Amino acid sequence: MTIQTDQDITIPITKGLKALFPDLASCSFDKGFHSPNNVNELESILDQAVLQKKGKLSQKRQKLESAEAFVLTRRQPRRKAS
Repeated sequence: MTIQTDQDITIPITKGLKALFPDLASCSFDKGFHSPNNVNELESILDQAVLQKKGKLSQKRQKLESAEAFVLTRRQPRRKAS
């Protein structure tokens, strides 16, 4: 039995959602989903990928995570399925 972490399932979940919802432009994930590979992959799939980084942030990363677009996407209310 293979144990999958949050980091391992991020890309397959997003690709599946993008296949179901081609207009999907952004996704927001909790800190457990962040990895450099996930950030790069998601940026190639979506217009905006919001993955908060764990631990102490560099000045560059802190600036990115406090940018208005990042914060608004992260705080966007969940939509109920119709």
